[in-house]
Amino acid sequence: MLVRFWGTRGSLPTPMWNDQIRIKARAIAKAASGQTFADDAAVETFLDAQPYWMANTYGGDTSCLEVELAGEEHLLCDFGSGARRLGGAMIGKHGPGNGQTYHVLMSHLHWDHLMGFPFFVPAFIPGNRIVIYSCHDDAEASFRRQNQAPNFPVDFSVLAAKIEFRKLKAGETTEIAGAKVTPKLQLHAGDSYGYRIEAEGSVFVYSSDSEHRIEDEHAADGFVEFFREADLVVFDAMYSLADAVSLKRTSCWPLYRSGQERHRVRDVTAVHRQN
Repeated sequence: MLVRFWGTRGSLPTPMWNDQIRIKARAIAKAASGQTFADDAAVETFLDAQPYWMANTYGGDTSCLEVELAGEEHLLCDFGSGARRLGGAMIGKHGPGNGQTYHVLMSHLHWDHLMGFPFFVPAFIPGNRIVIYSCHDDAEASFRRQNQAPNFPVDFSVLAAKIEFRKLKAGETTEIAGAKVTPKLQLHAGDSYGYRIEAEGSVFVYSSDSEHRIEDEHAADGFVEFFREADLVVFDAMYSLADAVSLKRTSCWPLYRSGQERHRVRDVTAVHRQN
């Protein structure tokens, strides 16, 4: 199992700013001072030896992950703006005429997690199949609404790939693309769902947009089991601990409440609780 990050940013995509680029360029120039390079390969070797932040970057696009498995079908997590680059890479790798199947696990339906779908080129190509999984009742309506006027000039009906929507249920395991996939309800406005993916002797947990309440130890136990023995856990780290317990909680908490207040007590955990 191999996980590739095509987008990791929350809320909205953003490029690097000029001052950020210049900081990197300044650091690289200082590190290379007095050195000579015989060819491009020598330059690449030099860059590979530098700290990650100097010669690389991350973020920029919103949430989109690829989980590469042994089979021929593709497994993705979320359709953030990173799906645009992912789609281009898939066309480059497999060609436009070789029909591919894409299984997409949606954590939730906030715009930053589905805004890449209108730019996902495989959706426009006949012969491709895209299966979108969600625990939300309105997943298909949300995708269709995004691809209609005045939101977007290309209507959903124009997409030539076969597009299917399938409803999952939290706590129930479903086999998808050769992997066992189990969703879990998480605390987030409008609900979000994490996914435990088990395949080829490995366990990967995708837990985007999950907020945790340290005081609820019973709910914490649920996440301890959800993460247990995972080889890789990807989780949301947008807010510092201070933000999470002060500004974010006091300003946004009323949005989470429902008539039965089910979001207050179910499936939340402490970030630092030990297994």
